[in-house]
Amino acid sequence: MAITKIKSAAVHFIFSGKNILAKKNPQGGYELPGAEFFEQFVARQKERGLLCDAICETPQNYAAALVKESQSENEIASQKEFEFVPLREFCFESEAESPLALRAKGIVSWHDTYRHCPKCGAAFCDDKNETALICPECHFRLFPRIEPCVIVMIYRGDEILLVRNKHFGAKFFSHISGFVELGESAENAVKREAMEEVGITLKNIKPLSTQSWPFPDQLMMAYSAEYAGGELVLQEEEIAEARFFKRDELPPENMLPGRGSIAWKMLYGKI
Repeated sequence: MAITKIKSAAVHFIFSGKNILAKKNPQGGYELPGAEFFEQFVARQKERGLLCDAICETPQNYAAALVKESQSENEIASQKEFEFVPLREFCFESEAESPLALRAKGIVSWHDTYRHCPKCGAAFCDDKNETALICPECHFRLFPRIEPCVIVMIYRGDEILLVRNKHFGAKFFSHISGFVELGESAENAVKREAMEEVGITLKNIKPLSTQSWPFPDQLMMAYSAEYAGGELVLQEEEIAEARFFKRDELPPENMLPGRGSIAWKMLYGKI
């Protein structure tokens, strides 16, 4: 996945943190940088020591770069009216490019994070046959990480349970979610998270949809479930508040999940 064949790539992505470089299109959606702009931008960021990594996946026909978060990024980008915008907003507005953009973000972040073999410490090389890193010394292969995570919309009659996590800001409500642990099914993870975080039991657990969420490497698996019993008892180190809301009395939009996220789609019946 070395940064070769940049000019022949059909699509070019530049990421910084949770943002992507793009230009708002008056007709809707976003415009991505072309090959020449991409190549110049990457070269300048490399000179400044701000380039984390750059890759080119030939089968998918794209090139991607990851740069450090810096105030200078928008100064450089603004020369061509590009700016860094939230990746989730880009994906919501540009559905055609969304799957490839999410893949590119996940791959370039993974490529930047895992540089040395965890078994012997040698520098990784790109596997020529598949999407993997390979150690030239002990031949250990490392594939991109995907962390399965469940998120559940819990309902009680015409009410929906929303929680405010202590780690997500003072006023932000969403659904209960958590990572699937070794040895358990996704459905058991849903039950465990509900019991751990708010002390309730569930029934009628049903799968809804999934979403790639490379922040940094989650696969979100959405479920709906019916409240079965128990009093709300909050997990003190995680949950600041938990309440059942009527569908027509939800918190203000700026206190709810952002557009395009699977949490937002669940909340507004988009899945």
